[in-house]
Amino acid sequence: MTAHLTGYDLLAGRPDLVISTVPAGAADAVAERIAHGALRPRFLLDVVYHPWPTRLAVAASAAGAAVAGGFDLLLHQAAGQVELMTGQPAPLAAMHTAGLAALAAREQGEPPIPGIPDRGQLLLVLSDGQPGTCQCWTCKRRATSHLAGH
Repeated sequence: MTAHLTGYDLLAGRPDLVISTVPAGAADAVAERIAHGALRPRFLLDVVYHPWPTRLAVAASAAGAAVAGGFDLLLHQAAGQVELMTGQPAPLAAMHTAGLAALAAREQGEPPIPGIPDRGQLLLVLSDGQPGTCQCWTCKRRATSHLAGH
């Protein structure tokens, strides 16, 4: 496979893979070109995870492309970091469920974690379930837990 880095305005034809790393809405013109048949990728990786799906992902899927979204990328990046930092296998299923719940809360205008303001990021906190034993960097640094009942 040969890779070519190109701007969206030059993208045409039937590329095997299109990777979009721009914010939601920034690739809408590409979505229109896919919808009108000027561009037919086989695969699309759209790194946006909120809002999902993007117009680009919808258009590519409707045109028959296999689509991977940013949530999967985020999840597996986080899992790799958890494993590096803890030396333990990442609880992938629990992380997946927590991530989807946080995105759903954001969609409803609620903070992903009660009592913690949403700053546009997803936060994974690992705990053994005992109060004051949060393993996030902030709590380790302070030797306290910032989440009540955590």
